[in-house]
Amino acid sequence: MKDIFDNNVPSEKIDELEKIIGLQISGMIKVSYETYQDHLDYLNEVGLEKYDDLTSFFKYSYGNILLIFNNGVEYSFGSAEDLNSIILCCEKDISGNKRKAYVLEDTDVLEKTSVMDFDNDFRSVLNKTIISINILTSKKMNSKQQGLPSEIGLEFVFEDKTKLILSHNLTRNSFVFAVLTEDDIIPEDVIVKRTIGQQSIE
Repeated sequence: MKDIFDNNVPSEKIDELEKIIGLQISGMIKVSYETYQDHLDYLNEVGLEKYDDLTSFFKYSYGNILLIFNNGVEYSFGSAEDLNSIILCCEKDISGNKRKAYVLEDTDVLEKTSVMDFDNDFRSVLNKTIISINILTSKKMNSKQQGLPSEIGLEFVFEDKTKLILSHNLTRNSFVFAVLTEDDIIPEDVIVKRTIGQQSIE
């Protein structure tokens, strides 16, 4: 029997993702395993100083994103290089039961940044109904990637056509996991592997 508190790729969590359809995101918290200063030091080291604002820290810092839904359920999302995929797990279920390693109580987390802590575009998706979720993959993969789940993105589509994209190696910079909006540019070879809920809105 599958444990909702275990990390796995989206295609192994279809039953859980189906229950998110019709819900609203009431909160978003980036849990980072680096401090903002660590992030700035890294940017300076690799010559990516243009990503030194709080929005970029929220989008690209090393860590996971916690989505809090309006029914009280919480899910964390990150990425796994060995699977070439986005991964997710339930952090708090409908009854309020928390994962043993609940992310907000993880002592390795160095920064917790709420979407409400600073001005950003991500607030635009809060309290809007999710009508579909697209699992994204790529039509251009090498033989190793073809042998992995390679679910490189998870795209939430809302009632007003806005989108929230959780990505694995989809950005043009050196960051692996990223939290994106529909305004961010992703590779043209990215395609929809599976749609949960209504058909994706172009």
